[in-house]
Order: sequence, then structure tokens, then C-alpha cells
Amino acid sequence: MESKPDYYLRVLLVLLALYVLYWAYFGNYRYVNYVAGYYDMGVETYSLYWHVHGLNYFTSPLQYLVFTNHLSFFSLLLLPVFTLYQHPVTFLSLQAIALAATALAAYFISADLLKSRRVAFAFAIAFILNPGVMGLTLNDFHLESFTALFYLISFYFYMKKSVLRFSITFLLMLSLLEVEPFVGASMIAGLLLYQLLYDRKGLSNERGRMLAIGTALAALMFVVYYLLALYIPTTYANASAPYPIVPIQQLKNYLLEQTSTLISGNAHYDELFIYLGGAFGLIVFFLGFGLSTFFNPLLSIVLYSPWWLEVFFVHNMAFVYPYFQYYSFALGGSIASAILGLQLIFRDKGRRIGSDNWRTRFDYMVAMLIVICGLFVSLAALGFMNPALLLVNYAQQLNYTALDRAVGLIPANAGVMAQGQIAPHLFYVRDLELSQADSPLWFAPVGLRVYWFKPEYIIVSEHLEGYAKILNASPFSDKNFTAEYSVYFSMNGTSVFRSVRG
Repeated sequence: MESKPDYYLRVLLVLLALYVLYWAYFGNYRYVNYVAGYYDMGVETYSLYWHVHGLNYFTSPLQYLVFTNHLSFFSLLLLPVFTLYQHPVTFLSLQAIALAATALAAYFISADLLKSRRVAFAFAIAFILNPGVMGLTLNDFHLESFTALFYLISFYFYMKKSVLRFSITFLLMLSLLEVEPFVGASMIAGLLLYQLLYDRKGLSNERGRMLAIGTALAALMFVVYYLLALYIPTTYANASAPYPIVPIQQLKNYLLEQTSTLISGNAHYDELFIYLGGAFGLIVFFLGFGLSTFFNPLLSIVLYSPWWLEVFFVHNMAFVYPYFQYYSFALGGSIASAILGLQLIFRDKGRRIGSDNWRTRFDYMVAMLIVICGLFVSLAALGFMNPALLLVNYAQQLNYTALDRAVGLIPANAGVMAQGQIAPHLFYVRDLELSQADSPLWFAPVGLRVYWFKPEYIIVSEHLEGYAKILNASPFSDKNFTAEYSVYFSMNGTSVFRSVRG
């Protein structure tokens, strides 16, 4: 007997194909129209480019594991793809594909564990609508976009008692960034809590081994990241050049910085904003995939801990904004918690529902509730940002011919200072810096610098953001600027200055 066609899957595949096309186009639109800033498109492209081209650029072989001042083993797997087409749109497309794959994984996993294609389709749609996913796509490229994918697959293999597959996917998640062991630890703690409080069958041998393996892998990767973060920066001082690796690309010990902030009590934050934003974030995680997370609240709190600890204890302002990438640390846990909550509902209420007809009606109700909740948190998140940013017609009208010609005049072997929106177009320039006026405040605690030498070329446009502020910062603020630099190119407000000593 032939099985019925999966129309939910067919519709989902069409929607996800459109999703990938839109966000790849959206990212490229921001790039070619000089809307994207150096953070994070510029630094990510620069890092990948020089990992491909600059083997003599690294102060030690271990520096090859540093991508945009973070440690990442997984990024090594992205290099062959980037090598094929060395352009920002490459990894922007990869990110969109990763998020679409996560939605697809959510569909297959929930369909298998919950035995309902309708509910599975609702989970996939709710994932695409989630503010955390929107934040990942709005802010160029981040490795965190792969977190929920590996998290969900690891969770699925745990539920299916597949020890080897769980171990591989869990390790892939840990390899993304140095912060991932905390996400992994919360996942293991949550699964252990699930076994103790909710699983009537008890802890099987397979799941016991997976919990032990997961604990060991999370601890091992934490130690590896910690030791590398201590050692690699020591290699910079022994290098021959003052800055063989530009400061923005040097490894920073974010864990140590956060620990120091907690111990010293020197965190500067808006208390009202932190707690209001934190409350909104918890609403997103608890409601983003329906109400079922409230049926296992302790489990949910544990699974969301990598996010709410950053907000309420570290007072990390960046984690509050839903249009940044940091909601990703609890996205996978939010879906897993919702699935486990529904399993509890189906298990406890299933016998009372009775006939298949009632089960079908119940599935429809659950699916509708998931989508409604997803729409609710998505629309609520728009209050944190300008909805026009989601469109592809908001770029100001510039003379792109002038900008493109100016960028084309910059040689790759020169020392260059570029305005924030121009810098992503110069990822092939070895010594690239920004003005002091472009230095984000949150870089100060970890000692990141964006201006550190007298550049040979300076490229700016009066039509782009921060132009007036840049003129009041180095090197323009230097009283000898006019004596040291001459106009090399000028067209419609876009200027290139060149050192007279060059």
C-alpha cells in the first residue's frame, strides 16, 4: 500500500527555498549598496580570506583556529566552500541554508517524535518566524546560525538512543565557538533532568552513555578552548612585526573578560533595560513554539540558561536585543523543550482523547497554537527594530560608481583606513583598519583596537554614516594631516587620500 504524499513537506520545501533566496539576496543587497558595516560582514570575510591566502600571516599554527577573534574548529570546514567563491555572499548563503536546514530538521524530528505532520509543519514555520532567527539573518554572518541545527539533531539522536550519531553531532556543535560548551552543558543537564522527572521508563544504558559522553566532551572542549585562549595570545608578542595579525583578528579571551566583570562588579548596564529585555526574551523562548514548554518549566529553565545567565547575571546588553545573534544560544533548547512538553501532553492526555478523529482535531489545535504564538513573538520583536530593515529597498541613493571606483584604486598590499560601510569591500587588504570613531564601545573591555597605525590610504564618503565623526578622529584630527596626505581620488563626495610618503 502506497503511503500518502507529504503535502506539508512539499509546501515547506517551497517556502524554505524562497527563504534561502530571499536572505541570500538580502545580504548581497546590503553589501553592494554599502549598507552592511564592518561588524560583522567585514571581519568575517577578512578572516576567511586570509585563512585561505595568508599562511605566512599566522604567528603559530594554532592561530589557524582563530576566526574573527574567536576560536572555531568548525570554521575550518567552511574554508573549502569559501575558496570556491571568495565573496561575502558565499557565507551569507551558507547561513541561510543552515537556518533553512534547521527548520527542515525541526519538521522531521517533531514529525517522528510527535507522530504529527501538522504539528511538525507548525514547528518549522514557528522557527522561521522566531525573532532569534530573524536576528541571525539581519546581522550578516555568524557561526551561531549552526547552533540550533546541531543542537536539534543531537537531541533527536539522544531520544532515538543512537550513541555514535549523538556523539558526532554534539561534538560538531561544541566545535563552533568557545562558548558552545556552555550550551552543550545546559543541554546535558536538561536531558538528565528530563530523565529524572519525566521519563517513566527510566535511564536506559544508551542514554546513560550519551549523558556521560556529552559531559566528557563538553568538559574536554572547555579545557581545550581555555588553554588555547591562554597560549595563543602569547605568540603575538614574539612575532617579528608589531602587528603581524591585525588587532580585530587577534584571539580575545571573552570568558576571562566576563569572569573578571562578574568578580569586579564593574559591569555597566541599564538595569531597567536588562530586566525588561530579559523578560521579553523569556517570553520568546517559552511561547515561541507554543505553550507546551510550561508543562516542563524546570527543564525549560535549564535549557534556556546559556541565554538568561548572560542577561541576568553577566548583564550582557548584547544578549537582550532580539535582532542580534545571541538568541541562538537558547533557540535549540526552546524547540526541544516544546517537543518534550508535547510528548508529555500526548502521553498523559492521549488515552483520554480517544478516537483518531479527536486526535486529528487536537493536532490541528496544537499546530494553530504554535503558529499563533510564533506570530505573536515575531510581531512583538518588531518593536525593537525598524521593520523597514527587512525590505530590500531601504538603501540610500548613492553614487555607487564613485564608491566602486574608489575601492578599486586601493592596492591589496597597502595599509588602509576605511569607513565602516566601505571596509567590507576591502577584505583582501592585508592591513585594514577603521577610524577610532568606528570603534564599538563593547570592544573596550577586551582591548580590541580598530586604529593602530598611520595608513597609507584613507577612503571615506561624506554620504555614509559617521562621516563627520570620523573627521574628528585620527588621523584627520592630526594637525599635520594636510601636510601628510594628498587627495588621490575625489568624486561625488567619495574621497581617497594617499600619504605623500607612500
